This record gives sequence, structure tokens and C-alpha cells, in this order.
Amino acid sequence: MGGLYGDLTVEELRERCAGWDRAALLADFDRLCDYRSAADWNALVRVCEAFALIGWGDREPVEAFAERWINGSFYTQLQDVRFRAIAGTAHGWSRRGDTFVVDGGPETVDPSVTALHSQRIPLAKNPVRLVRSGNYQIEAKPFVDELARLRGLLDERLARPYGPGFGYLGLRLLFSLPHGGPGLGMEYFHDDIGPPSAPDAKPFLRPRLELGRLTRRRGEVVLTVERHYTDAEARAGLDRQKRDFAADLVATIDGLATKLRRKAPEYRLDELRADLDTILDEWMPSA
Repeated sequence: MGGLYGDLTVEELRERCAGWDRAALLADFDRLCDYRSAADWNALVRVCEAFALIGWGDREPVEAFAERWINGSFYTQLQDVRFRAIAGTAHGWSRRGDTFVVDGGPETVDPSVTALHSQRIPLAKNPVRLVRSGNYQIEAKPFVDELARLRGLLDERLARPYGPGFGYLGLRLLFSLPHGGPGLGMEYFHDDIGPPSAPDAKPFLRPRLELGRLTRRRGEVVLTVERHYTDAEARAGLDRQKRDFAADLVATIDGLATKLRRKAPEYRLDELRADLDTILDEWMPSA
């Protein structure tokens, strides 16, 4: 394990996999979970990558990632396959010259560490990830709550591998907020801009479903799709909203299939679609 914590490529890490002592690796993981320096964090990332290759055995699998806040500051964290943060493992960071020190911790400076690593071998997690805008009409709250329940079902049931070549579909749900107040009100329209629901709401003409391009994010191929909700759609009633959303999700998977046909033919999208249909049948209102 001597060279495990250096700047190894994934291929080099894979080559050394056979000789690792699992007990020693677990001991290092337990020690490094209480990381207080950039060097320890980077070592923890390598340990998590090693377990992603050899398997976690009886331990709960976790993933180590570094991200930036909107202000550009870094934070690091361990999470499980259902995107739940592991208590006590999240830390913010501040720059000290070319390196980093953990916020609220010791000023442990190692000038040789100029980057915070993030896990390059992702665990198998839900590939259909729903996120929404922070604001929405109060009338849409029952639907928003049901979307959160669906996301939980997806995270729980779809956390398994579906093949190589594709990471995940990120479906962003963007709601109108016509009564957001002066300078904050905004409203989406699909075909033509009509009269706004509030006199000071800024109108935006957007397609109902907007499929992006396949891109790479943190080493994974990703498709981002945006669903824009008009004010009327947010008031349509829960049963109608859920049925429409299920149809949107099916259409999105169809669009993904077209994009993956040549880019990732080995990805088992039919299996994903079947699993997704089962979950949607459970989530949908009874006939």
C-alpha cells in the first residue's frame, strides 16, 4: 500500500488493487475520516477509490467528493449511495497561498498539496436525479412534496449499475413565481408570451422540456434537462401534475435513448426504463 496515496492515475490504482490488505485499508479509512488537513483528505479520497475497485465488503459504501460553493470556496464531504451526507465528514476550506486549510481546524499547511481531490471512480447511484428551483408558487407545494418523495424512491431503488458510458440524467424543474415581489416575479411561457399573472412578473419564453447535450462532469457523462412550469401548470391539481410529470419523464428517457444509441450502446437503458416504470406505477395516483 506504500504508493497508494500519491498522484496515481485510475489505471495505476487499478493495477495495484490485487495486493492491498483490506484490514489495513479499513484502518486507514477510519483514521482518515477525521481529516484535518488537505493531505489527509486527499489520502481519504484514494482509500475510497480503492474500495470502489475492490468492494466495500460489509461496510456501507461511501464516496468522497470536493465541490465549490457559489462563492468559489471549497467544501469536502463523504456521502452514501443515496446522496446522504455522512455525519461529521463535511468541512469547508480556505486558501493559504497555493494550498488549503480546513475551516475551524488547525493551521496545518502542506505547500506540496495544491489541490483538493475528488473521487474519480463513482459508486453506482440513482441515474435519474430530480432537482428543482428554490422558489415556487404556494399552490405547487403538494406537487413539490410528491417530487421529493419520488426522488427518495429513485435514490433508494435505482442505486445499482446499468452499464458503462453514461453517468446520470439531471432533470431540473423550474417553476414560475409571478408573485415573487418587486423585481423578483417571473413567469414561464411555452409557446407565446401571454398576459402575466402578476403585473410586475417578468415573462420568459421557454420550451416545456429542454434537452441539453451530453457533457462530462466529474468524470461522468451527464445529460441535463430542464422542465419549465407555467403558472397554470403549477395550479393544475396534484393528480394532473403527477400524470404530466410521468409523461415528461418517459419523454426524457426517450430523448436520452436517442443520444446514447451511438455514444454508449452498452448502457442498459431498457433495464433502467423498466425499473423506472415500476417506481412510477407506485408513485402515481390510483385510477
